[in-house]
Amino acid sequence: MVEIISVIKLLIILFSVCLSSKQLLAIGRNNTDYKSLIAFKKQFLKQSDVNSSTIFSSSWNATNHFCSWEGVTCGYKHRDRVTALDLRSVGLAGPLPPSILNLTFLRRLDLSFNRLYGEIPPILACLPRLQHLNLSFNSFDGDIDAILTMNHSSVLQVLDLDSNHMITGKIPLVINSFSPLKYLSLSNNDIVGTIPPSLTNLSVLESFYAFSNHLEGGIPPEIGVLHNLKDFNVADNKLTEALEYLHHSCQPPIIHGDIKPSNILLDNSIIAHVGDFGLSRMLFENLNICFQDSFNQSGIKGTIGYIAPEYGELAPLSPSADVYSFGIVLLEMLIGRRPTDDVFSDNLTLHNHIKMILPHGIKYIVDLKMFRKEQREASEGGGENPRWFSCQSTNKCLLSLAELGLSCSVPSPKERPSMEEVTAKLNAIRASYVPSI
Repeated sequence: MVEIISVIKLLIILFSVCLSSKQLLAIGRNNTDYKSLIAFKKQFLKQSDVNSSTIFSSSWNATNHFCSWEGVTCGYKHRDRVTALDLRSVGLAGPLPPSILNLTFLRRLDLSFNRLYGEIPPILACLPRLQHLNLSFNSFDGDIDAILTMNHSSVLQVLDLDSNHMITGKIPLVINSFSPLKYLSLSNNDIVGTIPPSLTNLSVLESFYAFSNHLEGGIPPEIGVLHNLKDFNVADNKLTEALEYLHHSCQPPIIHGDIKPSNILLDNSIIAHVGDFGLSRMLFENLNICFQDSFNQSGIKGTIGYIAPEYGELAPLSPSADVYSFGIVLLEMLIGRRPTDDVFSDNLTLHNHIKMILPHGIKYIVDLKMFRKEQREASEGGGENPRWFSCQSTNKCLLSLAELGLSCSVPSPKERPSMEEVTAKLNAIRASYVPSI
């Protein structure tokens, strides 16, 4: 019996040794990635907060193979090579350790929402397979020109440097060398200069964010050729108003082609931004026939209810179509009804409905959700009018906005104002009524 027990113990020991050897063999096949992660861990254990310390102590230890550590993903073909490192919001603090540059099979690196700082090393130059790089919401610094020039990549698809606040310099012309780039965010930094025209060479670009910087000049007119572009946000810079700029400052002018509520986005400051340039087109005066032929062949493009009526007759592209769509959106905001609601038909459109009721019936059609509860209640003394209606400034402001929406959405494109005139009218309304509301 004693001999049997001894044999069993021996088998258990041999089995354990076998497992340990397997793990060591796995590490041995790629000692570089294992050592890089250990060096990465040691640096952050010295200066990071409790979150990262907990992750490193509970997961990043010798009892687990490094490919099973939290945030670490290894490849299917090269099973002991690290292909992704996702350590978002784990409390990392300090500069980026150079050991990370040895993870040469890395395809995805997400270190966002930590407390990292210092200059960004040549990550992309050292990691030739990296397709996704997210360093947003840290405190990295450095010159964006040097960062992008030093980090040239022919495979990168996502680059997010949002909200580091200390990245400076000008967007370099070599941005066009990042040909596979689909997502680029440089917002909330200290970037200056202009948006380089070479940006428009990124043919697969879907999203570009550069708001809250110090950019100057205008949006490159060639932006209209980026047919995959869905989100383009450069607000809170020194750039001019979106639609007015596209129509009157770009050469050639750019027609957005699909102004509707879902393409108008609000930021945290309730500032509106135009998005989705998928149907935008450049307008060459000497090539109107070509544009018209192309438009006729491809059929009507846009969103029902917001498309200008002349497009039903296959009229040529015109900035006045954007004006019409803007007018419909403005009217929709005022009364809380879409142009496609069942109440409207061929004989009764959103435009005609409001036109028949104005000017005396504004109180019957305005969307009451715009007002606080106490403003929606009847006036004191048992009157029928709501409290907001008794305020002349509010009443006149809403009436002026409704009249502007009607003038923008008239059936004849020749009778519509330009976006330049619309912007001037909106500024006048704001100056006249908003301070006293």
